[in-house]
Amino acid sequence: MAIAPGRSARLKVVLALTLFPVALLFFSLFGRFSFFAELICNFRFQLILAVLTGAIVMALLGGYRWAVSLVLVCLLFGSTVFSNYLPRGVVAADQVRVGVLSFNIYGLNETPGAVLDLIDSTQADVVILIEYTSDWVPLCQGLQADYPYRIEQPRWHGFGIALFSKYPVLDSSIFRLAPSYTDSPMIVASLDVGAETPMRVAATHLLAPMGYTRLAVRNQQIEELTRHLPAGSDPTVLLGDFNCVPWSPFLQEMLSVTGLHDSRRGFGYQGSWPSDFWPMRIPIDQAFVSDNLQVIDRQLLTQPTGSDHFPLWLELGW
Repeated sequence: MAIAPGRSARLKVVLALTLFPVALLFFSLFGRFSFFAELICNFRFQLILAVLTGAIVMALLGGYRWAVSLVLVCLLFGSTVFSNYLPRGVVAADQVRVGVLSFNIYGLNETPGAVLDLIDSTQADVVILIEYTSDWVPLCQGLQADYPYRIEQPRWHGFGIALFSKYPVLDSSIFRLAPSYTDSPMIVASLDVGAETPMRVAATHLLAPMGYTRLAVRNQQIEELTRHLPAGSDPTVLLGDFNCVPWSPFLQEMLSVTGLHDSRRGFGYQGSWPSDFWPMRIPIDQAFVSDNLQVIDRQLLTQPTGSDHFPLWLELGW
């Protein structure tokens, strides 16, 4: 059956509009070689939704072949994004469980009370605070009663970090990532959580890749943090603001080298930044776990805290 001239014109307009995000999706595959492709890679989820919307409109207008082709494009790229909705493994009932909170608190946050209230409400066993400036040191003194073990690396800039723990710290190390270019500390600590083996927690904040030079530095940081993760069989979680989505080729390579995997599996997309503009939220706050750790729960806590990031809550078990 022929398509009416008016509908045919609308089909052409929708197709032209939809082919633009399609082109961006294919361009994002070159993130390893191009700053702009890496930047676009961050928004793959939004681009897939745009293409899927175009496919639906095309089908409604009678352009079924184009609609099917666009759905195939969505499936091709969606495998890296929507795989996080696949089922998780069965959780054992008799395991050690540890609650972990990782939170970019925003160093210039004007409502620190909301941050402290959130920490108190989660009753996390381990708390990671990112963008931990010297101003936050006295504000967090009240956490001493609940978190007697702490490792603090405050900075005047946005790359300070702190670890607060209810469990004893058996040993710890501080590394500076790409020290020739940045002052970005990485914490690696072994915690006595009452299990046969300690739990290793690593945390950091990587540079935002706003330009070719900063992208190269951030990628150097990713390479260095891989070397600073000790080899061994201890249950391990790597947390922080990576300024990088998990399907980035650079993070994928890091996961391949370290053997860690994304804790999102079974919990969905979970875009964590920017907290105040949901259409552009991307998942740059990460938690990667070793194979001998199970992710029992993973949530973004969405109550207002004065930060441009949502806090990440994890319950881990083994």
